[in-house]
Amino acid sequence: MNRVRYGIIGIKGIGNLHVRFARQNEKVELTALADLDEDILKERTEELGVRGFTDYRKMLEAGIVDAVSIATPHYLHAPMALDCLNAGVHVFVEKPLAIRISDAESIVCLAKTKNLKLSVGHQYRTFRSSQTMKQIIDTGLIGKVRRVLWSWVEFRPESYYARDIWRGTWRHSGGGISMQNVSHDLDLICWM
Repeated sequence: MNRVRYGIIGIKGIGNLHVRFARQNEKVELTALADLDEDILKERTEELGVRGFTDYRKMLEAGIVDAVSIATPHYLHAPMALDCLNAGVHVFVEKPLAIRISDAESIVCLAKTKNLKLSVGHQYRTFRSSQTMKQIIDTGLIGKVRRVLWSWVEFRPESYYARDIWRGTWRHSGGGISMQNVSHDLDLICWM
């Protein structure tokens, strides 16, 4: 069996989960990590026995990845995804795909043109409650949906935004806290 050589860009926060899942998947060979934090990068690459890069473009140039996860602040998703696709690498990017529609369209177009896989991390679709709601809607059991009243209770303390300042700013998240948290809800409503 050929294993997918996998790299992860951004290894703190949710990127750490990408590392864990890549290591658990027998079809994946984790080959590289990229992060600007040299200390954490050195610690994790030594622990995992993979190559580390403070510049993800150097990882792409090394030719050691077939696919990558992008788990960085929102405003970096589009340029990184475009660079990865241009390098001929399949891309899984955390939500949102981009903070501008024009960038998202460019990414999708490039992935299609190069016949590369592109996936966006909308993991709320995997929740049992979400799948049940979609099934009920798809079967027509409740008739045609004409109105949606949506409520999702999730609390983010000030420390969540203080730790990563970009999360609460329009410029860096693409919509402040709405893009940071509500994008999951918007995805579910459109998907359903």
